Amino acid sequence: MFRQGLRRCAPLRQVAARAAFTAPVASSLLAQRAAQMAIKPSVASLGRALQQFRFMATEAEAAAETEAEPAEAKEEEKATLFADIGNDGLVHPTIIRTIVKGMGYTKMSEVQARTIRPALEGKDLVAQAKTGTGKTIGFLLPTLQRMINEDPRLASRSSRHNASFGDVRGIVLSPTRELAEQIAVEAKKLVYGTGLVVQAAVGGTQKSLMLNRARREGCHLLVATPGRLLDLLQDPRSGLKAPNLAAMVLDEADRMLDVGFSDALRAIGQYLPDPAVKERQTLLFSATIPKDVVSLARSMVRPHNFEFIQTIREDEEPTHARVPQSIVVTHGWYNVIPSVVELMKREIAASKADPESLPFKAILYTPTTAMVDLLYPTLSGVTRDLGRDFSRCFIHGKLTQGQRTRAAENFRAAKSGFLISSDVTARGMDFPNVSHVIQLGLPPSAEQYVHRLGRTGRAGKTGKGFIIVPRYLLSSSRQMLGAFPINPEKTLETATIEPSESSNESHPILSSVAEAYQRADPDTFNTTYLSLLGGIERRTAEDAIASMNDLTRFGFGMSEPPFISEKSAQRLGISRLPGVNLGRRQSFDSSNSDARRSSSPYARRAPTNSDDPFSNMMSSVVDPNAIASSKRHVANFGEDEPNSGGFRGGNRGGYGGRGRDGRSGGFGGRGRSGGFSGRNGRSDRGRWNGRN
Repeated sequence: MFRQGLRRCAPLRQVAARAAFTAPVASSLLAQRAAQMAIKPSVASLGRALQQFRFMATEAEAAAETEAEPAEAKEEEKATLFADIGNDGLVHPTIIRTIVKGMGYTKMSEVQARTIRPALEGKDLVAQAKTGTGKTIGFLLPTLQRMINEDPRLASRSSRHNASFGDVRGIVLSPTRELAEQIAVEAKKLVYGTGLVVQAAVGGTQKSLMLNRARREGCHLLVATPGRLLDLLQDPRSGLKAPNLAAMVLDEADRMLDVGFSDALRAIGQYLPDPAVKERQTLLFSATIPKDVVSLARSMVRPHNFEFIQTIREDEEPTHARVPQSIVVTHGWYNVIPSVVELMKREIAASKADPESLPFKAILYTPTTAMVDLLYPTLSGVTRDLGRDFSRCFIHGKLTQGQRTRAAENFRAAKSGFLISSDVTARGMDFPNVSHVIQLGLPPSAEQYVHRLGRTGRAGKTGKGFIIVPRYLLSSSRQMLGAFPINPEKTLETATIEPSESSNESHPILSSVAEAYQRADPDTFNTTYLSLLGGIERRTAEDAIASMNDLTRFGFGMSEPPFISEKSAQRLGISRLPGVNLGRRQSFDSSNSDARRSSSPYARRAPTNSDDPFSNMMSSVVDPNAIASSKRHVANFGEDEPNSGGFRGGNRGGYGGRGRDGRSGGFGGRGRSGGFSGRNGRSDRGRWNGRN
């Protein structure tokens, strides 16, 4: 019913909108009210509408586009110029002048063209929009203008002297400190020449310093993370009040809910003016519209005066469909960082050889914060020959906000270099000209894989994506990422070298990485090991521990694995596994390890049908529809290594035990369930062997 209502009223809304854009201000307001009264969906309709419009363009939008006359198309084309909304009297001339002359923007992006005018009409918005599309100006511009509309004195520079932290007029909420700081910087540019004052309130900074600045300078627009805003509202000594709140923005709403801010968002509403008493505009932007975002919208937007705007076209190719992606499957964790170094050196050389390509500028995502601290000095050491122009940065949640801001700004300004990061930069952060995204280990989810990958290939630029995983994670990789067009990368020599006492001398990159480890803080070895322990799966725990122990012994040069308390080991379900150091002095000697393995009830077993990691792969691969992809890709990164008869060959059985003839390796699986067989080690490609 709600969609049908939108279809019936689409022509009326278009007429009312055109009248509003061209008429004087007084008649414009009347036209807006008439347009608002034309559609009055109930609160229940809001939920149904958002659920129906969750991912792709709506039928109502398609109908409106079909019914539009050529003149209307020209009107929409005209609306993409910032100068036009200034000429129509919708935005203060000072702000338009800042955008066009100061910031150099003349034409709106598609997202801006579709969101700014409805917001300037006074409607609440629920907009599905991706990052990197210009949505920041899309919500800041209407917010600032609404504040000026309610108090025209704010357009004058002199009003800065009357700004007060006890009279905040607009609030923008963001899920991360980095994104909030980025939005605040953009907002401060937009308000240049006006009397509007912008402040940022985020965690990781000294609260007292922020409060002193806000009390001294005042604040009209507050950009904050939900946690810090709630802290300020709950603290009576902060002085933060918003009795005349005109507008509120929730950016990356899905991300805010993902990271656990739902309770904070509800609590924040209790400290703000009752919308029934002081009406405010709410602009909600989200990359996806799951059920919890629908619930959030239902509780915050005005059901009788909102518009859902879909800015992701049905035929739009998502980043994960157009950016080339490759997977490097290594022997173990010992090989992961050397593989990163080899890959970087190869890609840097390739970019220098091709003047048409982007300079090498990569973001490397690690599974843990501790690995960021390990990887940064290691990569900095092995890239010293690239000189000072090659930027080396790192960022994670344990840094102070000042450190994180400086790292982000330095990498943003760099022409080439690397940024080693935890997931704090995976969403919302905009770094120009990122040529590569390299992910180490498995991401938390397929969605996070997409968000990380989305840091490259932005604004029409090219990009590449790589993921590097130890071989024991291959099955999990296929289950999580089987829907993506990921190809195997098999050319890295360091990826498959078996760790041994002499392996560091077998390849110059392994040798340089080992030397870099010697200059690293030994504490990072322990914290990296323990942080990786916290993320292992029980079904692959034994192989994970063996792989991590190889890293500590042959990579870090430790005489025994780092100690883990028995309580922690029991919590992780690994207390009885071989190779876990519960405080007893343990040798890495293989004979002792074998003896302990054989006596343990958790000792390695020969593969059985139930152990075949691929037996249920097809039923558990990621649904590509859940990641906004209309095409199903079956990743082929599980293909065999040449002459390996499975994942690895040689004279050892592959992951899960020996292959068919004891030499070929492979994934076993010779029973009813079938398995990935390597044809006795002679075929370049394995095959599905599904005999019953």
